[in-house]
Amino acid sequence: MYDWLADYTYAPDGSIWMVGGFGIIHREVNGEQDWYHIENELDHQFFTVVAISPDGEVWVGGTKNALYRFDGSAWINEGENLPNPYEDDFKSWVCYSTDISGIDFSPDGSPWVINNGIEIYTKVYNQWINFHFPKELLPMSGGGGCPLGIRVLSETDITIMRNGCCMSGPTGYHFDGETWNTDADFSNVEEILETRHMADREEFHYNYYGSTKESVFDNWPFREDNLLPSGFYPRDTRNYLVTSDLDDVLWIYESSEIYNNSTGVFQELYSQGFQNEDPEIDSSKILVFDTEAIYYEDMKRPYRLTRIINESPISNNGYIDVACITSQEDGQLWFYSTEWGLLSVNHGNLQQISKIPESLFLKDIGGIYVFPDDKVWIGSTGAIWEIRNL
Repeated sequence: MYDWLADYTYAPDGSIWMVGGFGIIHREVNGEQDWYHIENELDHQFFTVVAISPDGEVWVGGTKNALYRFDGSAWINEGENLPNPYEDDFKSWVCYSTDISGIDFSPDGSPWVINNGIEIYTKVYNQWINFHFPKELLPMSGGGGCPLGIRVLSETDITIMRNGCCMSGPTGYHFDGETWNTDADFSNVEEILETRHMADREEFHYNYYGSTKESVFDNWPFREDNLLPSGFYPRDTRNYLVTSDLDDVLWIYESSEIYNNSTGVFQELYSQGFQNEDPEIDSSKILVFDTEAIYYEDMKRPYRLTRIINESPISNNGYIDVACITSQEDGQLWFYSTEWGLLSVNHGNLQQISKIPESLFLKDIGGIYVFPDDKVWIGSTGAIWEIRNL
């Protein structure tokens, strides 16, 4: 679970529905709570938006186009019926993902859903369809904030509000039944969000999107010390790598972010004081993450094996594909490339050890094992290749 409260809304009876990295919580007026998450009724964990339909059904959206509605007794999976995104060239928008960012209902009760890729979905004759949005209106790489919500007054009156970037204010888009245009008036989206959040109520103030630990509401039905940090947000565009070390400490890494659970809970180490300084290669802990390895030293920024490869003469500032990596206690790394064969990194120096037969393809590699007697085994489909006399 994640330490992330994403959205909330009040029901007509005064109860409150909250969603985030913990799943879904319904808190009654008397304080009783129902908690829905991946261990009981849902096959998804991280939810980003919640809304209540005119007929009283609760709708929640999450990462990877997760979409559910609660009919009062069971959760119905609507996301599995959403159509595939349009095949277009507008995926370089910096906010692009399939995280649901807005849910609304037209006057006839039809649901409308938007995600961070600005894919708009609605239901027509009980069938989900794409409602086209011209993505050329979006700022491409270099700027543009994520959508904050959608308001549908009719099929000819639709407004989207998205956040600004670089200290700029929000932006709106409006559909008049014929064309979409950039529009500075997105007040009806703000109004529906304020209504759902009941901004005039004092018992639950929250600047939504943030840590549960920062919320005024602290009566959570789960153990907060088991939550992953709020910055650990499972976006589509992020690739988190997981490994463990000899002390059975779990490590999670993505780009410049690194976490471990050495204290019993996951903490982001980067935020604890990484300096703009490389670690000492010979004294660093080596963390092997499948096709990446990290040299780690306290209070230093992580140093990636990829960086050593790219800066070595053998790569010619090019790309060397990595199928698998292993390490030894003396700090030596071994990895396999279809182009260069078996390579080794010792004290930060990259060396080609041996070319591998052309019949051994990248897709066949299952691992590397280094013996103490100058011998290496490389596993492939139905065979083990041995290199001797290193």
